Amino acid sequence: MNIRTLIDAAIAFVVMGITEAVIKPLAKSMIDRPLRRALPYVYEQLDNEMPTLLRTTTPELMAAEIGATIARATGNPATARQIEQVAQLYDPLKAVLRNVSTNLK
Repeated sequence: MNIRTLIDAAIAFVVMGITEAVIKPLAKSMIDRPLRRALPYVYEQLDNEMPTLLRTTTPELMAAEIGATIARATGNPATARQIEQVAQLYDPLKAVLRNVSTNLK
């Protein structure tokens, strides 16, 4: 294994750690209140739809589906900023954990 590869891997892990520890919590705190209250519903809906959407849709239709889900959850049309925030914060690993815990109940 090359020393360059080890350095690149270490940098990648540090950046991922910073993203998870600092950037994502900061981004979550910047979300407007109605969307923050609706996130559990939005994530639940996306958990159900995401596998199909990933296989069958375009980025534009994916954004439209996220927007429609936000609109159903908040009762107001989704803004581009809200769609972007949900897309950035949606974590497929947490989705798996939510689905596993739901199926165990």
